[in-house]
Amino acid sequence: MARADWPERIRQVRRPRYGDFNGMTLAELHARQIELAAEQAAGLQKHFRKTDPNAVVDGAWPLRPWVEPSTEGAPA
Repeated sequence: MARADWPERIRQVRRPRYGDFNGMTLAELHARQIELAAEQAAGLQKHFRKTDPNAVVDGAWPLRPWVEPSTEGAPA
């Protein structure tokens, strides 16, 4: 199926092209990857919340911050 045959709502979606990254420094590319991962997580969370209003998608990338596991309620 050719792109012209795709539904309008699909054709309107802005997706990065490889050429968009041409000429970027590594730091710029890394920053853009962080932005894109956050956008993707936000969209996925919006989709999940259609069926689960409390759904949460972690948008941290490339690494998620370490959170010390809770010891509350753990046997002594």
